[in-house]
Amino acid sequence: MKILVTGCTGYIGHLLCKYFEKNYEVSGTSSNCQPDNRNYKCDLRYPGDVRNLAELVRPELVIHAAGIKDISFCESHMKEAFEINYLTTANIVRTFGANSRIIYISTDYVFDGVRGNYNEEEVPSPGTVYGKSKLAAEKVGLELGEEMFTVVRTSAIYENHSKFIRFLSNSLAGGMTVNCYIDVIYSPTFFLDFCNILEKIINTQCKHGIYHGCGYRVSRYEFALLFASAFGYDISLVKPALRPSKDSFLFPDLSLSMEATQSIIGYYPTAHDLALSWIARQDAI
Repeated sequence: MKILVTGCTGYIGHLLCKYFEKNYEVSGTSSNCQPDNRNYKCDLRYPGDVRNLAELVRPELVIHAAGIKDISFCESHMKEAFEINYLTTANIVRTFGANSRIIYISTDYVFDGVRGNYNEEEVPSPGTVYGKSKLAAEKVGLELGEEMFTVVRTSAIYENHSKFIRFLSNSLAGGMTVNCYIDVIYSPTFFLDFCNILEKIINTQCKHGIYHGCGYRVSRYEFALLFASAFGYDISLVKPALRPSKDSFLFPDLSLSMEATQSIIGYYPTAHDLALSWIARQDAI
């Protein structure tokens, strides 16, 4: 199968390219990549550039991972946020949707983060510009892409080099205490689990709808404790804290339910302690 990954130089896009190139013919595109025989420079905001890209690569599947994920930037740059998250999706679907399946990587931020455990069929109500731009992208894709467009929402993907893992590792290795929020709940997602759900969607020919590819519900404090234990750090350095009221981007509970996704494709994530133990072994190699 020929797969095109957008945003191939971004964090998620780069990881997806490395994972899928083992078993598939993978090409990548981004606005700042170095062009070669399988990577193509393209600004997806411009329809003409996307049409030119389609002349160069004819994928059976597009994994649309490109986008801007800086929540603070999006709040103060609404126009750019919608161009990069919404408009690129519309251009991808209009250009590739007739001949290619499209999997769109979305986010838990399409919800308001008040009560959590949001299921796949709930009506979203984003509380940030970032969430609104991602929701707009979901809607235009499902409308224009019809049976060829699939949404996969995820949350805080983690692996050896993810930001929170590196922060915890650097702090605890240096004997520093870390204050982690007991009242910020989310569904952090082990990267290999995320790849697994994408493969399940590909192999079961799920061509339409919304899926939740995430991990089990946990607080940031609980996750940090599991991390410290898996890596052999002093767990007493992990201190419980309450989220600062001035931070409008830390929501009480953004956790996702994956019950419908599990029933359709049989997706069950790895327990966080096991996933973190695996990461610790990779770091030790």
